[in-house]
Formats: sequence, structure tokens, C-alpha cells
Amino acid sequence: SRLLAVRVTENAARSGEHYICETSADYRHMWRSAAGAGVLIGVMALIKIFAAGLHAPLFVEALMFSLIYGLGFVLIYLLGMTVATKQPAMTAQTLASLLGDIKPTRAQDLERLVDVTTAVSRSQFAAIAGNVMVALPVAIAVGLGLSQLTGAPVIEVDKAAHLLGDLDPLSWAIPHAAIAGFYLYLSGLISGYFDNEAAYGKIGPRIARLRWLNRLLGSERTARLGQLIQDRLGGIMGNFLFGCMLGSTGVIGVILGLPLDIRHIAFSAANIGYALVGFQMELPLQTIAWAVLGVAAIGLTNLAVSFTLALRTALDARRIRFEHWSPLLRAIGRRLRSAPRSFILPPRTTTQVNEHG
Repeated sequence: SRLLAVRVTENAARSGEHYICETSADYRHMWRSAAGAGVLIGVMALIKIFAAGLHAPLFVEALMFSLIYGLGFVLIYLLGMTVATKQPAMTAQTLASLLGDIKPTRAQDLERLVDVTTAVSRSQFAAIAGNVMVALPVAIAVGLGLSQLTGAPVIEVDKAAHLLGDLDPLSWAIPHAAIAGFYLYLSGLISGYFDNEAAYGKIGPRIARLRWLNRLLGSERTARLGQLIQDRLGGIMGNFLFGCMLGSTGVIGVILGLPLDIRHIAFSAANIGYALVGFQMELPLQTIAWAVLGVAAIGLTNLAVSFTLALRTALDARRIRFEHWSPLLRAIGRRLRSAPRSFILPPRTTTQVNEHG
């Protein structure tokens, strides 16, 4: 089981490397991929609102919500887009692998770790900003557009008030965001597990040998399909099952009589947009500010819970006991004072990159 844990976390660490923006080109790509995901999330949020309005039996409602989330996240993944909250569970594994390789007493190793930390920070900033800054206006545009087309409000006032209530920082929003953070952590492990399973079981070559598929597609296309499935099986399963967890939690809470639900930063941002449409864009500024604060708190909780759990799991799997947190935090503090821009923006020039490693 320990060997499996190591393999799972190593696969997740390799996935995490793709989420780290080292260069300006990486940073721009992260913005674009996060913005694309923001468009789809804005639409997914409305579909979920419509599904909830059907008041279907509990099992059917859980199934609908799970498919909306699961298929939507898989589509985002297959299109090469980025959901911000998926990053911490992956990047934590990457940081854990670095913690096991460096000698914190060496200044060069410590600076390298700080470089990766700043790169992770700006990558996360780009992904969150891309998701939220696009999902919100897309929700407003879609809501207003549909209202104009149908001649009736897409979101009723009662539903809009409910959406705002779900974002109240003093309500269950933060505990529900922590549940979503736990699911994000689990989805990272699931992705790593299925990546390991695909490699161990040689899924690609086995698919390439299927006679019926060869007759249908030809040997070359079948081989490409097998390799594609092997390369992306972890991401597909992790995203789909993550969606199923998000979609079924509220219904499970109703069945058990417990206050269980989830809050996700990108969907919460979209819900602000639909609440604005429901109130015909006439909400007080104070109410909007309070909802934005709730979205920020939800996002911070999503990221903190998933990152902390993933980092601890990766360190335990590798039997790494990192005892130099104080020097690392001091080094990060020095970088924050000397180059605060690097935590949210990429280096301007090649020279600046070389100066910091």
C-alpha cells in the first residue's frame, strides 16, 4: 500500500508540473485556459440552477447534478482548460517531491524551492482570476440574454436570494467550502491512481490490440486512441468522480438530515452573476461586496484544505520529514519583500529569471 501511495503521488506530481507557470508564455496560457473554463462554468452553473428547479426525486437530482458537474469538468479537461481549484492538489505533490530532493541548509537549494513557490503562487493567481473574472460576466450575459429571449426572468427573486444566502461568510459557506476542498484533494489522488493503473495495466497497448476496434478504425487510429486514453485516463476519472462527489453531497445531506453541501469558488462567482440578474441588477453595493467576500473566503478554503491535505499525504507517502519550515518561510518572506511582483506576475526578462534561479 505504501508503494502504491508513492506511485499515486508521483503521478500526481507529474501532473502538477503542468500547472506551474515558469515563463511569461506559460502565464498567458494559464490565463487563456482558465478563462475558457470560466465560460463553461458560467453555463454549467445555470444548468444546475435549472436542474434544481425541477424538484426531481432525490436520486434523480443527485444523478443530474453529478452528471452536470462530472461531464462538465471532463469537457474542460479534454479541451485543455484549467479549473483553479484543481491545481493545489497537484502542485502540492510537486512541492513535496522537491522537499525530498533538496538540502535546505544549502542556499541554492532553498532559493530553488522559493522559485517554485512563487511560480505556484502566480499560477494559482492566474487560474483563479481567469475563472472568476470570466464566469461572473458570462453568468450576467447569459442570464440577461435568456431573459430577453424568453421575455421572463430566468432567475426568480426567491432563487436569487437563496444564491446570495449560500455565499454568506457567516453561514455554512466556509464548512461547505472545506468539504469541496477535501473532494479536490481526493480527486488528485484518484487521478494519480488511475494514471498509475493505466501505466501498470498497459491500457494503451491493450486497446491497440482490440481486433474489433482495429477493424472499425484501422490499426493506426486504434493505436492513437489507446495512447490517448492511457495518457488521459487519470484526468478523466479524477474530474468525473470529483463532479459526482460535488453533485451528490447536498442530496446525501438531505437524506441523512445533516447540513452537508459544497461551495466552489468559480461556481460561487457565477452564482453572484445570476443573483444580480434575478434582482434585475439592483442589488445594494454592500450586499454585492458581502457576497464577493464570501466568494473569496470560499476560494481560500477550497485551496487551503486541498493543498494542506495533498502536501501531507505526499510527504507521508515518501517518508519525508521536512523540519526546515522556518528557514523556508523566512526565505519566502525575503522574496516577498524584495520581489512581491513575482508572486502574481511572471518575470519580465530572461535576466530576471536567471537571477532567481
